[in-house]
Amino acid sequence: MNNGLKIPNMALGIWKIPDNQTPKAVEEGKLRTIGIPSFEKEDLDNLMQNSSTKPAVNQILVRNGETPMNLIDYIQGNDIVVEAFSPIAHVAPLNDPKIKKMADKYGVTVSQLCIRYDWQLNCVVLIFIKKLALNLLLISI
Repeated sequence: MNNGLKIPNMALGIWKIPDNQTPKAVEEGKLRTIGIPSFEKEDLDNLMQNSSTKPAVNQILVRNGETPMNLIDYIQGNDIVVEAFSPIAHVAPLNDPKIKKMADKYGVTVSQLCIRYDWQLNCVVLIFIKKLALNLLLISI
């Protein structure tokens, strides 16, 4: 069926309203599952009511100082994984004196604290890094 090519584990859509072909690709075995980007409760409700394919992942912004707990609870309550993107890519948490003080209290870096924060919310953490920051990130994790 796939001519010897590996089937992708998941397709993460980039549109608010997924193309009707995505569920069909899952049904036909071309994809194993789908993921969705930044879907709010209303978007997720619409998708689940109008699609035969339930997403496995919803990728949303979750970071210290910006934690949509109601949305996280709703997503996880529907047995969908929350993928937290960019917990340390935004400057605000990295420069927040309260977060720095807490990191110092626990003997960790601000980056480590921010990532751990998302993990403790049972989120999968996705980190985007630039090449120049790679060494700093590896040192700080």
